[in-house]
Amino acid sequence: MVKFILEDSDDTLTTHSGLGLIGLLLSKTNIHKRFSTLRVPEIKSSPAILNGDVTT
Repeated sequence: MVKFILEDSDDTLTTHSGLGLIGLLLSKTNIHKRFSTLRVPEIKSSPAILNGDVTT
Protein backbone atom coordinates (compact mmCIF):
# COMPACT_ATOMS: atom_id res chain seq x y z
CA MET A 1 0.00 0.00 0.00
CA VAL A 2 1.26 3.44 -0.93
CA LYS A 3 1.48 5.97 1.89
CA PHE A 4 1.18 9.66 1.15
CA ILE A 5 2.72 12.39 3.29
CA LEU A 6 0.95 15.72 2.89
CA GLU A 7 3.05 18.80 3.58
CA ASP A 8 2.62 22.51 3.04
CA SER A 9 4.95 23.85 0.35
CA ASP A 10 5.60 26.82 -1.92
CA ASP A 11 6.35 24.49 -4.85
CA THR A 12 4.31 24.77 -8.04
CA LEU A 13 2.22 21.65 -8.62
CA THR A 14 1.22 20.30 -12.01
CA THR A 15 -2.41 19.74 -12.91
CA HIS A 16 -2.18 15.96 -12.36
CA SER A 17 -0.24 16.09 -9.09
CA GLY A 18 -3.15 14.96 -6.90
CA LEU A 19 -4.46 12.14 -9.09
CA GLY A 20 -2.55 9.43 -7.23
CA LEU A 21 -4.09 10.45 -3.94
CA ILE A 22 -7.57 10.79 -5.45
CA GLY A 23 -7.27 7.36 -7.08
CA LEU A 24 -6.33 5.80 -3.75
CA LEU A 25 -9.24 7.50 -1.98
CA LEU A 26 -11.72 6.40 -4.66
CA SER A 27 -10.53 2.80 -4.49
CA LYS A 28 -11.25 2.79 -0.75
CA THR A 29 -14.88 3.87 -1.35
CA ASN A 30 -15.75 0.93 -3.65
CA ILE A 31 -17.21 3.51 -6.01
CA HIS A 32 -17.12 1.16 -9.04
CA LYS A 33 -19.27 -1.43 -7.27
CA ARG A 34 -21.63 1.17 -5.80
CA PHE A 35 -22.21 2.91 -9.15
CA SER A 36 -22.52 -0.37 -11.07
CA THR A 37 -25.46 -1.42 -8.90
CA LEU A 38 -27.14 1.98 -9.33
CA ARG A 39 -30.18 1.78 -11.60
CA VAL A 40 -32.01 4.60 -13.35
CA PRO A 41 -35.76 3.80 -13.32
CA GLU A 42 -36.37 5.48 -16.69
CA ILE A 43 -33.90 3.14 -18.45
CA LYS A 44 -35.49 -0.26 -19.04
CA SER A 45 -32.70 -1.86 -21.09
CA SER A 46 -29.43 -3.27 -19.83
CA PRO A 47 -26.68 -0.85 -20.93
CA ALA A 48 -23.37 -2.15 -22.27
CA ILE A 49 -21.44 0.42 -20.26
CA LEU A 50 -22.24 0.41 -16.55
CA ASN A 51 -22.24 3.56 -14.46
CA GLY A 52 -19.27 2.17 -12.52
CA ASP A 53 -17.23 1.81 -15.71
CA VAL A 54 -17.40 5.57 -16.19
CA THR A 55 -16.04 6.22 -12.69
CA THR A 56 -12.87 4.14 -13.05
